[in-house]
Amino acid sequence: MRFFKLLLLLFIITSCGKKAQIETVSFYFSAHPDDWQLFMGEQAWADIQDPLNRVVVFSVTAGDAAMGLNPGDGANLPYYQARERGFINALIWAFDGQIAIDDQGRSTLPLSEYSFRETQVNGKKVKTYSLPGLSVYMLYLPDGFPQGQHTWSLEKLKNNVIDGMPAIDSTAVYTDWEDLRKTVTMLMKSEIYPSYDVELNIPERDTTINANPHSDHWHTSLLGEEALGDLAKRIRYYQEYSLADRAPNLSPQDREIKRFIFSANAKSKEEAGYPSPWDDYHLNYTQRSYWREVVKE
Repeated sequence: MRFFKLLLLLFIITSCGKKAQIETVSFYFSAHPDDWQLFMGEQAWADIQDPLNRVVVFSVTAGDAAMGLNPGDGANLPYYQARERGFINALIWAFDGQIAIDDQGRSTLPLSEYSFRETQVNGKKVKTYSLPGLSVYMLYLPDGFPQGQHTWSLEKLKNNVIDGMPAIDSTAVYTDWEDLRKTVTMLMKSEIYPSYDVELNIPERDTTINANPHSDHWHTSLLGEEALGDLAKRIRYYQEYSLADRAPNLSPQDREIKRFIFSANAKSKEEAGYPSPWDDYHLNYTQRSYWREVVKE
């Protein structure tokens, strides 16, 4: 499927000339490594599969749960790396576009190895991963916990409660919210060409629509929107935990896509020796997607 996608893109470009060049860059902001699969999965899949669309994904926090850089008891990977591996493999599977599942909707594909390169920007080192038409930026900020109560959190950085915030692997230190925003802005602008339409996909911040949001989710959304400024033509705001009380609304195909890519996270955690998130609570979100869209003139 990956080979077919590349052939299709080459055919369109050579057959249609300039009109077939990439037309849209779609940014996705995921506060934790499994958020984009659960809350934006089928839309991200469609964008990644579109040969005229460039997709850029920001993984903002490491989702480390303050468990450090070493494997937990009985585990063979640090917790954050187990989540990271699921995050990257879900993107690889979305890029390949070939769904292979068992009778539970779990992927039957093995987890792939991968490697990062480092991008230097604003005096920071940012780990990146890329495939044709797909870029990933790993900011590795500490998991701030649901109310932003951890020692370091996006909320505390935004509100000037802390003097700076390090990446968990010490590859970068952000002196304040503006330093973080500037870094993300520079990365986003590096992905935008004058001919592109620009789309932004972020968590919903309106608490009348998305009640009781996780602090990291809310501030990840704010970061994405502030960093992009007025460059977005279209912004989609995705409901998250509030989905649990909404009616299932996805087609069987889209439910299958969400379960398939989320199973990368489950598979990675299980193989690393951590409790599996393949449970009714998480799978409930794979039946639903609700967002509102704002289109700017």
